[in-house]
This record gives sequence, structure tokens and C-alpha cells, in this order.
Amino acid sequence: MFYFIDDYFIDSLTKYLEEKLNNPFLIIKRENIKNVWESINWNKIILVKIYDDFYVIEYEDWEFLDYSNIKEYKDYVENLINSYSFQQTHLSITYLRSYIKYLNNNEIEAILNAVLDNNQIWWIIDDEDVREFVLDIFNTKSYLLSEEKIIELNELLWIKK
Repeated sequence: MFYFIDDYFIDSLTKYLEEKLNNPFLIIKRENIKNVWESINWNKIILVKIYDDFYVIEYEDWEFLDYSNIKEYKDYVENLINSYSFQQTHLSITYLRSYIKYLNNNEIEAILNAVLDNNQIWWIIDDEDVREFVLDIFNTKSYLLSEEKIIELNELLWIKK
């Protein structure tokens, strides 16, 4: 994480967000950077707190690629994990598809556990959108799960089909 608190990086990040947020007076300091993790597509995701909002910024090879306010997708993560209907599962996945790259390891682990624990997800695992979404996160982040859960998910994803 050291690189992401370097002065040059902070200045570049500030300029990027000033433009994207249309705020020429934005001030970002080291303490605004709250976390950094690797996305499912192997880019870095930087969590930045600005005033009362949290933003995630996708970063790769010295370039800022995209950003989002976590308010835009956070509720859909919870809705998917706690889904009470097939429709809610499909809706949450459809919405989260655009934000999948921002999901942190805790969110991904919770989603993968929900696939096993929530029958509103595992009953429709063969639906194309559900299967693709789960495979996208499982294929790159399965290491977050216990060996037992990895085996269970593999069986669900490959044997059920």
C-alpha cells in the first residue's frame, strides 16, 4: 500500500477526482486512502473517503481507469446476499454486473457464501446471468473460501449443470 500514499500518486489521484467529480477545490491527503485491493480483473481498487462519501477507483499501470461512489452499488450487494426471491437475485446481479470490478474480498466472500446458503441463489445457479456472475468472482477469488466451501461450490457449479 506504500505506493498509494506517495505524494505523486496523491496529486494524480486528486487531479483525476477533481475532474470526475467536478470539484476543482478537492483536497485528498494520505489519510483519505482507506484501503487498496485487487479486483477480479487484477487491477488495483483504491478506496478513498471524501467528506462523508466513499469512492472506489480502478487503477492499472499508472492510469486511473474508472471510479464509482460505493453508494451506487452497496445496497445491491446486500440485496443479493439476503435475496428473498429469484427476481431479486436476478435484479441484483444485473445491477452489480457493472460494479463487479469494485467488489472487495469481504463482499465477494459473502456473495460466494450466499450462493451456498441462500436457496434463492443456488436454485437458479443454472440461469445464465447467475452462473456467469458467480463464475466471474469464483474463478479469481475462490482462495477466499475454505477448502470445504470451494468443493461445495465446484459441485454446485459443475455437477448441477
